[in-house]
Amino acid sequence: MFGLFKSKPKAMTKERAEAIINAYGAILMKHPNMVTDENELPFDREEIKEALRFGIGAADDPAMIDMLKAGYVTLGDFLRLTDEERFVVKQQSILQEAGFDPANATLAEVQKWVAHYAEYRPLMSRVEANAFILAHEIGAARPEHPKLPEGFGEPG
Repeated sequence: MFGLFKSKPKAMTKERAEAIINAYGAILMKHPNMVTDENELPFDREEIKEALRFGIGAADDPAMIDMLKAGYVTLGDFLRLTDEERFVVKQQSILQEAGFDPANATLAEVQKWVAHYAEYRPLMSRVEANAFILAHEIGAARPEHPKLPEGFGEPG
């Protein structure tokens, strides 16, 4: 009514989980940086977490389970950033793309890099803290996942 309340979340189905996981995977391939603006996420963070937990609960391949768990932990890379922090992240991307190597740089280039790193490091600390929390969360995801319907994931 009048848009005051969020609509009821859609039930997670195999198809929905796959669509969310595939869209999220595409974003991960597009943004290999450790720190990424959360606005880049293709779905709400909680919906991505739910889809990944669904996939972990449905998968029987240990490699797939590990990949889905890694994707869950990688959600910690996506931060709510200020405009200034977005600029710092953009500068980091430029340095990475340029292949900046402090060992082969001039003193002025290294000093500039050190100043940039001082701004980037707090963002990395936030990512690391998020990863720790998410890794702890996902350690319990498989046992807590609801029982899947009979025949789920079978060819047909």
